[in-house]
Amino acid sequence: MIGVYYLWDGSSVIYIGASVNVERRIQRHCSSGMDFCGYFCDECDVSELDQRECDAIREYDRLTTRIRMANAASVHARYR
Repeated sequence: MIGVYYLWDGSSVIYIGASVNVERRIQRHCSSGMDFCGYFCDECDVSELDQRECDAIREYDRLTTRIRMANAASVHARYR
């Protein structure tokens, strides 16, 4: 399976990667001791792989930044 894969720890994505052999890459993560409880693969053509990975990381970073900013604003408002 070729695609961009997302590893999660049960509550959030902890790693985004891309591979031309996702199953083998997941096995390498397992054997290296990486601690995750599942994965999802967004299959694509090999010609799209690098761009799809960059897009996925950029979107994830954008979402997590918004969450962190919202949490910080909430904490700040509580202690005014």
